[in-house]
Amino acid sequence: MKCDEISELLAAYLDAETTPEERRHLETHLPTCEKCRGELRLLDSTREDLRRALRERVADVEPSPQVWGWVRQRIESKNPFWEKVSAMMTSPVWRVAIPLVTVLIVFGALLGTGVLPGFRGGQVTTPTVPTTPTVPTTPTVPAPQTHPGLPPRSVLDLGIVSNKSVYSFGELITFEISIINVSHAAIVFGPDPPTTQIKLPGGVSGQEPEPETVATFTPGSGEVKLEPGGELTWSVAWDQRDSRGQQVPPGPYFPNIKVSDIIIDGKAGPRIGTASGILIQPPLEPGERVVEVNQSRSVESNVFTLERIELKTGGMDIYASVRAADNASVNIYVVNAEAEYGIDGGPLKKAGPSEILHNTLHIWKSLPPVPADAGEITFTITRFGNLEGPWEFKVPLQ
Repeated sequence: MKCDEISELLAAYLDAETTPEERRHLETHLPTCEKCRGELRLLDSTREDLRRALRERVADVEPSPQVWGWVRQRIESKNPFWEKVSAMMTSPVWRVAIPLVTVLIVFGALLGTGVLPGFRGGQVTTPTVPTTPTVPTTPTVPAPQTHPGLPPRSVLDLGIVSNKSVYSFGELITFEISIINVSHAAIVFGPDPPTTQIKLPGGVSGQEPEPETVATFTPGSGEVKLEPGGELTWSVAWDQRDSRGQQVPPGPYFPNIKVSDIIIDGKAGPRIGTASGILIQPPLEPGERVVEVNQSRSVESNVFTLERIELKTGGMDIYASVRAADNASVNIYVVNAEAEYGIDGGPLKKAGPSEILHNTLHIWKSLPPVPADAGEITFTITRFGNLEGPWEFKVPLQ
């Protein structure tokens, strides 16, 4: 599916109302698309803010039977004005907000102005209904016994990160996985931990095949209870072997939690989250080597990390990653980074714009080879999108 099709399904996804096929497309697309994840977070935040406001507004209010009758009568009426308004508000955000906004408007009018019968400053009053036969009476609807407010939704935030973005061929890869309860009530979910998968990229546009799962880690058993804000963390170590025990080929991969297996409070529920992809490099030729750098520089609210420099007989490759300073998802900076470099204090040379992989990994490839006796490389990121550097790294080679 494309992003506009995904956008149309986000509200239903948060309500666990998508079909199994739609959910599969969403859970394939979301880990690889920051734009759609951002829209999902916006929808989720908007819904929760409205729910919280409604709960606070009506917590101590008990409407009279006449009020409930009035509300039902207005809802069932065929008013052309409201039909036009309803037709206008068809975007996913409005589909999320309209039911809550409507209730807020009704109860806000009841509480704030006393225009509607049955309410005065949060107190229930008995309205005076004319008894003249020519004036119809308001239909009576039994009032609910209690109004505790809308129940909180169960939402889990899933996150997967690795300690770096680029790995040598055959190197052990460790993923740190977290599940956080971001709702306002305790959540019981299982299995603990859920199934973890390693996938090939693909299937994000609706025109490519579904991503192939190359390795699967067996889920745990039982359930776990998370209080609001509670977090569950664990690690998964991958030896770069597929389900048949064979070394996977070089290239990009991304970890994935099989969310379709997660049961929240006894049923399927909404999940949000991010995962950082990794790159496995081809084996090095004799005489070639990798310099692991792991130096970081702050860039606004994000952090650039110069991860490694590969010194090859045919040239030099440089890899850097960008992450949010608070370890949350990276700001939407899918833009190239300009850089330059120098060897042993010599003149600076342009490295050019970076290539971007997984939105966060920046690569400068096929730069001129470095002399075997070189002692230090100075690498400087001069520009990142509209942000001016420099952000300098000095890397000893001996």
